Amino acid sequence: MSLESTPEADAALAAANQTQRELMSERVILVDENDQQIGTASKKDSHLMVNIRAGKALHRAFSVFLFNSQGELLLQQRADEKITFPGFWTNTCCSHPLDCALYPEEVNGESGTSEPAIPDTAPAETT
Repeated sequence: MSLESTPEADAALAAANQTQRELMSERVILVDENDQQIGTASKKDSHLMVNIRAGKALHRAFSVFLFNSQGELLLQQRADEKITFPGFWTNTCCSHPLDCALYPEEVNGESGTSEPAIPDTAPAETT
């Protein structure tokens, strides 16, 4: 499936920092209305309104909502450097599963998620 781009999106991507440009090139899993995989697209192309309105950008994603014992929801404010929805307040965490075939060195088991960017820093137990 071919997704469209726009000059505005290309300009925003060019102005972004290197990390954001690399993240927007990652491939998300395109699906049909029955969640059957029909292809892949870059994060950039899958989030452009021209593709969403054309029905070409339906893709797998997930959201995490964390509540404390008082029922309060932990929200995050997206970084101003983000290309998609900069500065917006949103759910606790969200991301996209990876296509295991495209990123075999990064994928953790069957979940299709990548290893954390920051390694486990919990102190080791002492006896």
